[in-house]
Amino acid sequence: MKMPQSHHKSHHKLYRLAEIYDIAFDFKDFASECEFMMSVYENIIGRKPESWLEMAAGPARHTLEMARLGLQATALDLSPEMVEYGRSLAHSAGVKFEYMCGDMAEFILKQPVELAGLLLDSASYLLENETVYRHLNCAADALVKNGVYILEMAHPADHLTGRKSTRTDWESARDGKKVRMIWGDESDKLDVISQTTETSVHMIVTENGQSTEIVDTCPQRFFTCTEFRALVDASGRFEIVAQYGAMDRQIDLRHKKAWRMISVLKKR
Repeated sequence: MKMPQSHHKSHHKLYRLAEIYDIAFDFKDFASECEFMMSVYENIIGRKPESWLEMAAGPARHTLEMARLGLQATALDLSPEMVEYGRSLAHSAGVKFEYMCGDMAEFILKQPVELAGLLLDSASYLLENETVYRHLNCAADALVKNGVYILEMAHPADHLTGRKSTRTDWESARDGKKVRMIWGDESDKLDVISQTTETSVHMIVTENGQSTEIVDTCPQRFFTCTEFRALVDASGRFEIVAQYGAMDRQIDLRHKKAWRMISVLKKR
């Protein structure tokens, strides 16, 4: 598939370093998150899904897990390096899924799926409302009738109250490589009109006693709950059927343990 011109910006330096990125997020429980998304679908539709699409998939760890569970799985990412890396992970694991290189605001699937996801706050790279609408149209076209779309976004309280509910400075290690990730800095500039922050990302990679620092900066947008609902309604393609404060159906957005805005959309 020919890679289209991007309609959104991202941390391109970071996403070119696919293995390093994968190590940095090694702490995530991908199996548990996939179980949550499967349960959400089953609660709405009454049966388990048979097909899956992950957009802005990065190393495609969620897609790898969905393929392991027997779903017909597809991943999409703008970075050729991520696509190549994700394919190598699938080959090593002995599972099959299709990995497409493309823009989450401009792509076409060969066959529509039943369940789709946009995770790890990748929606923050959809900076303009028009890009959000293009993305929602692509996502809707990629789903069957009554298909379910799950988005994991930053909790609005992180930006409206200044609280930090996610780790912004952490370390992970694998195969002799240690990665320290620092996501954001107090000096990053917030544009209160566009609701975007020039977010800096620092990666310090240590291997064989030598350290290398990579710095990347890119705007990221935050969404309020009512704003996102209005965008979804205006798109005319989805209805929001549930929202959670974590990948846990017992935690709503106002719960004291809420740290994400998980929106569950059903195709109209």
